[in-house]
Amino acid sequence: MRKEQIDSIRYLASGAEVPISTSWTHSDYPDIVFADLGADPVLPDPVTPCWR
Repeated sequence: MRKEQIDSIRYLASGAEVPISTSWTHSDYPDIVFADLGADPVLPDPVTPCWR
């Protein structure tokens, strides 16, 4: 999917919208969409590693 085709990002657990980051630090990656999780993000679900 192309960056221009993304209207919003949402948490699966709650459906709450996550802002799309417009930070200048992402300007080196124009084709990647970054979520703005705030200054001290706490994810609602534990991260499951892909290795076991």
